[in-house]
Amino acid sequence: MTDIIIQSKCIAPNPSKHCINRASLMRTLKKSHQHTCTLIHSGAGYGKTTTLTQFLYHESRRFSWYSISDEDDTILPFLTHLFFSVQRIVPNFGQTFDTWDQLSRFPKMEELNRWYKLFVNCLCNMDEPLLIVIDDYHLVDHVFHINYLMEKIIEFAPPTVHFIIASRTLPNWDITRKLKLQKRLLVITEKELAFSNEEIAVFFEEYVDVHLSSSEVAKILEMTEGWAISISLLAEQWHHAPLDHWLTIPTNDLFRYLSEEVYSTMTSTEQEVILKLAIFPNFSAKLLEDFYGSELAQMLNPFTQRHVFIQPATTDGIYRFHALFSRFLEIKWQQYPHQYNDLHQQAALFYVDQHNVQAALYHAFKTNDPNFCGELLQLHAEPLIRAGQFEWLLEKINRFTIQEKTKFYKLYYFEGECHRYRAFYEKAKQSYEKCATIAQRQRDDVYVTKAQAGLAHIYLDTIQPALAEPHLEKALELAKYTPLPKTELVELQRQYAENLVNLGKARGHNYLSIMWLYQRMLYNAPMSMYVSYCAQGSCKRQKNY
Repeated sequence: MTDIIIQSKCIAPNPSKHCINRASLMRTLKKSHQHTCTLIHSGAGYGKTTTLTQFLYHESRRFSWYSISDEDDTILPFLTHLFFSVQRIVPNFGQTFDTWDQLSRFPKMEELNRWYKLFVNCLCNMDEPLLIVIDDYHLVDHVFHINYLMEKIIEFAPPTVHFIIASRTLPNWDITRKLKLQKRLLVITEKELAFSNEEIAVFFEEYVDVHLSSSEVAKILEMTEGWAISISLLAEQWHHAPLDHWLTIPTNDLFRYLSEEVYSTMTSTEQEVILKLAIFPNFSAKLLEDFYGSELAQMLNPFTQRHVFIQPATTDGIYRFHALFSRFLEIKWQQYPHQYNDLHQQAALFYVDQHNVQAALYHAFKTNDPNFCGELLQLHAEPLIRAGQFEWLLEKINRFTIQEKTKFYKLYYFEGECHRYRAFYEKAKQSYEKCATIAQRQRDDVYVTKAQAGLAHIYLDTIQPALAEPHLEKALELAKYTPLPKTELVELQRQYAENLVNLGKARGHNYLSIMWLYQRMLYNAPMSMYVSYCAQGSCKRQKNY
């Protein structure tokens, strides 16, 4: 895989201990096997994920699961995880082609068309039906490449494959109208997800052992509008405040008031533990023990038993707070800014030791310390580039001021890489030039070399070999005195040799020098690079001269 797989994203959570059997909604979801695609969309707190996990728990069909996260908002990590989620259930999926994961970091349309066809063909080769479930799709709905790929895969999916996609918004797809007309689309909205009178009554009976009168049920429905998370928290607070106490609060403010009540009824120790848990997007007993120690870790299980706002994220003991309650705790942390920043800094360094770059940077940026963030981002941006996470990385780089980027000038190089892979060549050129200028002032030959190589890449990508030549020559000259990684040096030599061929300078007295350069490049390169270059036709071109 070209990207690092976070396997927990591809494991469906266990159903919540606090959910009830919602027969009407389950019957609606059962219809998903009659449609190519089922879209579940609503705002936060309506129980999309809870409903899905409850449905899948009783589902006899095979299903794959992919829970999208913020850093998946470029095509490479998205497709990698989608592919892996299916392969977990169908081990031979994709074995008919070996190079599926060589998708460009910012692909052109021809490449996207090739990959969706390969993906669909692999779906057609499966022997048994499959339900492909994707949660939190709204996190990538702004990405054209992902939407295009998903539309095509769904449009041409075989009748044995069905998709269920949960999102806070309807996906921005052109195909939606066509699917509706063909009776291939099922849409479940807030209206279907909202609790009914009967479901409110059953929930209170099963969760807090309270029998509500019909008038109380009607008041709760009017007050919450069937919003699942508010009903859950209201049930938790039932014995602490009368129903009339909540009737004067507008629905939009209800969750905040309920969260405050839940928090205020905790002991000071429980509040401290909850806040410490809240610095992590996901947490487990092992993580808490490694980071905080065994005493705090042992408190996790009692919390998960008592509180509805802690939800299972996977089947293997990983939990998370409900998104709305997590934001509430973030606000609570504002009372303790120094402790908050210290904990996130410790967590960032903890994940550096664990070689988890994305988690480390997530916590680093929570500190709002530009020096700490700049140092870490410079050190760990390279794997993010290799993983194709350009949007995520650019968003982080753009948080720095010009003065801060001048201090951490290597960020200009990585900014240039992001823009170049996204084919924004003018922006890439400006970033590389800024990096080269500041690196030269700092006498940093490594990043002067990298910036020159980046500029050469722009002209190679746009087929302008004459403009690429001086940058390649300067980069190779600097590389003689620079501790450049071997693979980067080999790549530079290959590009220079190939560029000379493209310029028509590989004839006559230059022929022997080109041959020597190719031989040196292939001799120094790892076998994987040798095979790759041969596949690209480099060796063939050498024989033609």
